[in-house]
Amino acid sequence: MSLEDQHTDRKSLRTVTGKAADWDALAKDCVCFANSAGGRLLIGIEDGEAYRLPGRCCVTCGCA
Repeated sequence: MSLEDQHTDRKSLRTVTGKAADWDALAKDCVCFANSAGGRLLIGIEDGEAYRLPGRCCVTCGCA
């Protein structure tokens, strides 16, 4: 299951830190969300990296 959809986008910390920061890509995502129904940018999550919701072992399961 992908965490990215029309309302959610993941960005690496490398996108917003250091000399290689890609501020244009971040601004583009913000503008896209602002022009639509809004959304969430999850900064600090690499592509292919699992994201855990607080209190759960994974995104897809409902365990606590």
